[in-house]
Amino acid sequence: MLEDDKDMKIAGQEPEQTEPEDAAAQETLCQKQTGNWDKAERFGRLMAEQTIASHDAEWDTDRRQLVAFAAMQTAEKVLGSEVLLQAAKGAFDAELSRLDPAFYDVQCQTEDYSFYLFRIREDGGDGGVGATFASLCGRAEDAALALRGQQWYRQAVEAFLRLAAACGFSA
Repeated sequence: MLEDDKDMKIAGQEPEQTEPEDAAAQETLCQKQTGNWDKAERFGRLMAEQTIASHDAEWDTDRRQLVAFAAMQTAEKVLGSEVLLQAAKGAFDAELSRLDPAFYDVQCQTEDYSFYLFRIREDGGDGGVGATFASLCGRAEDAALALRGQQWYRQAVEAFLRLAAACGFSA
């Protein structure tokens, strides 16, 4: 009768590497056990609520798209885990869809996120977000609108950082 020797260690042989799927499943389980998964989902829902609440009579959809971008940028910075980021993003998307299906459809079809992301990566910071906002609004030369967009972005990031702190993620 043959014995299964997969768990045998041979000197000089490296242990088998964990598959990425296994590592993600292990991390998900760990994050659920610490309560961080539920906190990430709550964080995502709260960010969606604030995104929808960021109303402006003249620039409503454009401002919401800017705030949604700020939400995802903030989540990427504070969560520190792809698993938690996906939990937050899934909850964010579901809540946006529930709260304002028309805006959610626009958000899914627009390329604004890519333009903002490109600008941040190109500039190495958020200094050009306002100019990108003005450009996406069809008023690239409007310095006052660019400044307003920059202020809205930074205010949204600050609000989302406070939300993240209030959610109380565990190490």
